[in-house]
Amino acid sequence: MELEAVQASINVALSRSIMDMQANMASQIINGSSAGLATQTDPARAAGLAAEGIGTRVDTVA
Repeated sequence: MELEAVQASINVALSRSIMDMQANMASQIINGSSAGLATQTDPARAAGLAAEGIGTRVDTVA
């Protein structure tokens, strides 16, 4: 039973970390920070964003 509780705690911690990272990346893209420029020069990051469903270009209406 203890092992299951530890595994559940680890899963919660990992899920929270992943969601925080995704929210941070989306916020940077929406706010127009340099994240968009980084994806143009870093193919690995662009692939990671694409895998998460986040494109390298975001059309925004101000």
